Amino acid sequence: MKKVSLFLVVCLFSLGSVFANDAVNGTEPSQGQKLAKQISSLLNKNAFTENDLGHSADILFMLNNDMEIVVLSVDTDEKHIERFIKNKLNYQKADLKTYEPGKKYTIAVKIAS
Repeated sequence: MKKVSLFLVVCLFSLGSVFANDAVNGTEPSQGQKLAKQISSLLNKNAFTENDLGHSADILFMLNNDMEIVVLSVDTDEKHIERFIKNKLNYQKADLKTYEPGKKYTIAVKIAS
């Protein structure tokens, strides 16, 4: 089957209060928006096919004391998507100025073309 170049769209609405403050034109993005971009970038390079289009996952994660992403759970029906997300995100350094270690975050991702 023909491979399709896909990327994961990060849904900001589910990350809670971190994404509540949108950046105003001309101002710097919030720390939550920066984290969402980093996660999107980490998940962007993948080998999903057309069959995977439309699948979604809810990711529960936290940042540890070393500012690394620790995936606690991935809620999806597709095991290969769960493995992919865990392999790509676990223990990747987050580039943030401020963060709260141990705080749990939820983010929704969807596979789109």
